Amino acid sequence: MIRDFSEASREKLHALVDEVESEKWCDFTDWFGDRWMDFQSWIGQLNIKNYINNVNEYHKKVIDKNNTTKKKIDEIFENVHQEDNTHSQVIASDLEILEAYRKYLAELIGIISPENGAFNAAIIHVKFFILYPQLQKYLKRIGSPAYIYEDGIHYGGRQHGAYNRWIHGDTREISLIIHQYYPGYTNEQIEDLLDEMNSEGCNYMALVNTVFGEYVGREEEFEKMFGYPMYDENGYPNWDLVMVDFYCSQGEIDGKTGGLDKTTSEQRWEAFLKEKGVKVDVVNIDVTVDNFDEKSKRGEIIVGFSPLRMRDATGKLVDTRNGGHAVVITGVVTVNGKKMYKVSSWGMAFYIDPDDYKGNMRIEYQQVRY
Repeated sequence: MIRDFSEASREKLHALVDEVESEKWCDFTDWFGDRWMDFQSWIGQLNIKNYINNVNEYHKKVIDKNNTTKKKIDEIFENVHQEDNTHSQVIASDLEILEAYRKYLAELIGIISPENGAFNAAIIHVKFFILYPQLQKYLKRIGSPAYIYEDGIHYGGRQHGAYNRWIHGDTREISLIIHQYYPGYTNEQIEDLLDEMNSEGCNYMALVNTVFGEYVGREEEFEKMFGYPMYDENGYPNWDLVMVDFYCSQGEIDGKTGGLDKTTSEQRWEAFLKEKGVKVDVVNIDVTVDNFDEKSKRGEIIVGFSPLRMRDATGKLVDTRNGGHAVVITGVVTVNGKKMYKVSSWGMAFYIDPDDYKGNMRIEYQQVRY
């Protein structure tokens, strides 16, 4: 069965909600109808296979039974579209890696093929010497999950990473950290904490990303500082563990959706790393696409913005939601002749055009200096 999340499908579901709302007599009759559909579901009658010739009627019954609103439908569609964007970025990255691997193999074939007239030890030695640096680059990207992207130390930290691990049963390391701060927390309370962290954690994760870039080559220092390794057994940076550690230490775990602003970002990241014995300054700065390279020499730069106006590698807008977001800028690139910030968001690469932010829209910058 095809799962249709097109705009046409969304509009059709909206229309069905309108029909259901117009058919209700009063709260009592709606309650009675819902109980009848509960019974139908229990005996197996409320099943889409029984409505193949009238799928709209099935959808109307499900909408009525669950009191579905247009807002809930829109949330479902937006979540699906976000996942679609994320997976498309993953596929694009995989294709890029495969192309790099193909080029490397083509080079090897060219070196060892007798028909190219260069099949002698001296020439092969020279060609391998020239190819070796490129080989190292390809193998690093192919063989190490931490370097799936050209700057892979940034492209893996996801604010929902710890929550996803938890609900899929990967709980041991996360619960150890949380119980250091909240010894009596039950599994249900931990799941609620991680869900709240997911909802408000973008700026937390952006700050966490910066510490991994700082400690490349200093892994022993990192482990001594945090109490757990910089990389897990599969070679992935332990973004999720630092994120949970930071959030438990400094987050507002109050059941409400909030997040960090410029002031609390500075206060809480500096306080968290002070606990670990590290001096860091989080400062507000002015940045443009023209001076970014020079400014970024002092430390990594986080951009906060609202609403979301994020683009893919072709320059197409792929996320235009309301609300605020904060991400690490990993560089300035030219897309279709225009300079844009390349950023890390939800473990993926996106692009921000600062010219998209005018009037009352917000775009501001902070630098993390170690």
